[in-house]
Amino acid sequence: MKLILVACFLFASGTTHAADWLSLGKAEDGNSESFVDRSTIAVVVSVRSARFKYVLKHHIDMYKTRWIERSEAFSEYDCKRKTTHAIELIIYLEGGDTHSVPLPAEWQAVKAPWDQVALNYLCAWQGDQGAAD
Repeated sequence: MKLILVACFLFASGTTHAADWLSLGKAEDGNSESFVDRSTIAVVVSVRSARFKYVLKHHIDMYKTRWIERSEAFSEYDCKRKTTHAIELIIYLEGGDTHSVPLPAEWQAVKAPWDQVALNYLCAWQGDQGAAD
């Protein structure tokens, strides 16, 4: 199943890929906003995956000595088990540099607020004509 999701991701992220970013809302403190690229959503039974973008308020968080502009992640969510598995995470730094983050191989319980928002959206998603759009 993991191979299928990765293949869907690779297919969806090709050079002709046109992102369809939809805001999932701002954090309670207003310091960040989450987006989902609806063109990358894939569904395999109860597991749903997509590319997400997290945009931070200007000069709110740093990686080492550089300001973080945004991060993008490709993650899977199991709607039945309420767990998540991040496959890729890239941090975009001010000035154009990027930093890739090593990720755990195992599935994790959904705890972070942005993961809960992503899980809720993906598990309610029913395609382009669905009520969750």
